[in-house]
Amino acid sequence: MPYQEVGGLKLFYVREGEGFPVYLLHGAALTHHLWKPQLEALRGRYSAVAPDLPGHGRSDPLPSPSPSIRDYSEAVAGLMEALGTEEAAVVGHSMGGAVALQLALDHPEKVRALVLANTGAKLGVSPLLLQVLRENFRGAMEVGWNSMLGGKGRRREGELRGLEEELKRTRPEVGLADFEACDAFDCRARLSEIKKPVLIVGGRDDTLTPPWYQEYLHQRLEGSSLVILREVGHLSMAEDPSSFNSALLDFLGRALP
Repeated sequence: MPYQEVGGLKLFYVREGEGFPVYLLHGAALTHHLWKPQLEALRGRYSAVAPDLPGHGRSDPLPSPSPSIRDYSEAVAGLMEALGTEEAAVVGHSMGGAVALQLALDHPEKVRALVLANTGAKLGVSPLLLQVLRENFRGAMEVGWNSMLGGKGRRREGELRGLEEELKRTRPEVGLADFEACDAFDCRARLSEIKKPVLIVGGRDDTLTPPWYQEYLHQRLEGSSLVILREVGHLSMAEDPSSFNSALLDFLGRALP
């Protein structure tokens, strides 16, 4: 499995297939494993790259104990440069969607198209939840897992057990920093700067980033496409991979050369 040095850090990533690059950015307290169904679906047509963001999985942490969304996006930009990727489609889930938005704003030349899944232009976290995360992160993740899934996710819970265990194994300081970074993120005032093809995907049962988050993005990102999946919660790409992959491949087929 490959590592790449970026700014003095070793970042772990998985790459499948050949063709135009598609980068897959995971959400808070997760790793590249989130994207297993998408790596399989993409590798026949594209070069799919799924990194562990700094501090997650097998990647080195950033020097700052409180990394920002921009810190993560700069690490992704550095990885793209190190791997020789001049331009890519960037797919982001939740916190990874914020990273994708930040990357498109700061490095528009690197982003050909965006896919924003279960995310928003602002990802505020309630002060009560942040307090609970600080006091008992693993306990909060135990409870949080049950609230993440929609009907289809609950019916596939056995297949998603690995993701659940991964979430619970996340180092508390990393997971907390993720949620604090999300809480500080707000790009609403800059959305009009994004002039890229955009697909926005949400879950009808998502309580963390509910459908109105995606509708807000859709209304403000000119020419964007919106897909809301039924009986799906916060992990749309894992709960209903068939529907997610169908929407993803259709969009990429239209947006990429």
